[in-house]
Amino acid sequence: MDWRIWVIIILVSLSAVDLGLTTYYVDKYKGWQPEKPFNLIELNPLLVFLWNKMGFWLGMFVGSVIILSL
Repeated sequence: MDWRIWVIIILVSLSAVDLGLTTYYVDKYKGWQPEKPFNLIELNPLLVFLWNKMGFWLGMFVGSVIILSL
């Protein structure tokens, strides 16, 4: 396999791990302080926008599809 394919696989894998850890962190944080807004928990404006408009789980799914396709 070409080295470029390996770089793409590694980057997509690390992005998926980052999204998974973000989901875990924000879910636990919202359980601890449910009144705190998402923009004070996460700095990614795309995810914060989607969470505010669609809810946490649906927004996370749509955001993951967008981020991983980039």
